[in-house]
Amino acid sequence: MANESKTKQTVSKHSDKFSEKNDYLSNYETDEKKFNQDFLELLKYARSLNDKLHSFKVPESQRSLLISGVLIALSNKAFYNSYKYQKPKELSENLVNTIKNKLTEVHNKYIENVVTTYSFIKTHTIISVKDNILKNIIDEIDKKINNFIKTYKYFDTLGQFYIEFLRYANNDKGLGIVLTPPHITELFTEIANINKNSVVLDTCTGTGGFLISAMKKMIIDAGGDKNKELAIKSKQIIGVELQHDLFSLLCSNMFIHGHGHSNLLKGNCFSENIQNEIKDFKPNAGFLNPPYKTSKNDPEELEFVYNNLQQLEKGSICVAIILSSCVLATKGTGFEVKNKLLKNHTLEAVFSMPNELFYNSNISVSTCVVVFKAKEKHPNKFKTYFGLWKNDNFVKIKHLGRIDLHKTWNGIKENWLNNYKNKDEIIGESIKVKVNANSEWLAENYIKINKIDFIKFIRNYVGNVFLINKIDFIDKSPVNKQSIALKDRNFKYFELSKIFKIKKGERLVKTKRIAGQIPLLTSKSLNNGISTFIDYEHFKNKKSIYSKKITIDMFANVFYHAYKYFSDDNIHTLILKKEYEQFENEFSLIFIAVFLQKIGLPV
Repeated sequence: MANESKTKQTVSKHSDKFSEKNDYLSNYETDEKKFNQDFLELLKYARSLNDKLHSFKVPESQRSLLISGVLIALSNKAFYNSYKYQKPKELSENLVNTIKNKLTEVHNKYIENVVTTYSFIKTHTIISVKDNILKNIIDEIDKKINNFIKTYKYFDTLGQFYIEFLRYANNDKGLGIVLTPPHITELFTEIANINKNSVVLDTCTGTGGFLISAMKKMIIDAGGDKNKELAIKSKQIIGVELQHDLFSLLCSNMFIHGHGHSNLLKGNCFSENIQNEIKDFKPNAGFLNPPYKTSKNDPEELEFVYNNLQQLEKGSICVAIILSSCVLATKGTGFEVKNKLLKNHTLEAVFSMPNELFYNSNISVSTCVVVFKAKEKHPNKFKTYFGLWKNDNFVKIKHLGRIDLHKTWNGIKENWLNNYKNKDEIIGESIKVKVNANSEWLAENYIKINKIDFIKFIRNYVGNVFLINKIDFIDKSPVNKQSIALKDRNFKYFELSKIFKIKKGERLVKTKRIAGQIPLLTSKSLNNGISTFIDYEHFKNKKSIYSKKITIDMFANVFYHAYKYFSDDNIHTLILKKEYEQFENEFSLIFIAVFLQKIGLPV
């Protein structure tokens, strides 16, 4: 595992204005290894601070606001020099007043509403009353977060804390709050070829992750031209956010990164007033991660994509990350939106993303990235580029989430982008296909399954069976040396629910997980999903123990199990219906499992 020891830094403790500081990227060693070390420390601190603020009864929705407010106040010399000597009540009032004074320097018609969101600090029954609590929080934020932001200026640091703070709140799926991981926001800027002359529009801005990544790329391209940097920050970044607390956090986040607020718009992106304000900026690049549809009255995700495209200059590129199910619609409202999109815009590409991409937000969804060219009708003979970008090689680390542990992301990203820009068709990875609104816009539907997919699956399965002592010998020689050409067979679509009964596992709390011999399956991509071994024999109900079955977990990991197992409630077991039981053998089930793994869609 990477060295996680704290990296020593020498940094300026404060400044009057973040925007007046020299570009920290040029003043500090910002190599990849150092960033990864510092980022790991930041993630560990995010968890620690989350636990601390929870114990102080600060609601999840206010925790990131508290951090952003402290960072804003620390940019004021008078506050920085005085806060350590003030009593709790005086300090909380001074903090809110300083936030107000700093934010009102910005000319934005919404700023008064933003300022009011910080008023909770003055009335909180713990942090504004008990000695040293608020002071110690400010000390830690200055040391742990402020220094990170100064060193890695164009990184959505607050977004990372927001993800951590809402990790458990997202168990309420009605929230629909999912922030895009930073390595993906940076990937978007490469897909869209962002440069110093780009004018970027995000109509579902959240904390500003896409805008911050775009700003970073634009400023690097500006090559030290300070006038151009000023123009980028004040005229070339446009964000729209509807939710009040998120908009306040967005304004604060962009303030910390030296961005003017006149082009951060609070409201509904479908509003005519908002659209009229956007027109003046003439945006030529669009990014968005639209909110998930949580009720039948919510707009379709692709409606948000269409809305963004309609506000871009002709020929501009829009990149959006959406649920995979959105591009599969062949009837209903979803189909109608797909049809409308192709009548007005060109579907350039669709990329299937890693199954566990939003693991850090505690959300299990299958997603894809769609790339459109604005205001150019999709040509009938045009071939859309489809890519399987399913493996970013990030791994899950306890308390840290998904991280680039092996430092392979940059190489993977470069490979993906080169293949896309050259429109390379690579067997099992990418393909170009003519599509229409009736088509299912997903790479898995067009990229052929091949021999290596079966080899990988069987090797992983057999290796795991050997490791758990279910077999004691592995022979590489095939049982049947006859070669079967899949292309000579007839295939057709089928619904899992028509062939299989799908049974959800049971929740088994840790106190009941008595050590034993039966594998316990949980949601994970390694070890055939086996988390530990339990003794389940003393339970009266044995109905939840299966064998010789396929399982699919919440992250679309697919496995076959020839042995007895027990699964938790994030696992679905596929049981062949009676009329298909004749096909229930190890070979046919593994064959089906390989296909399901390739498709990568959760049940």
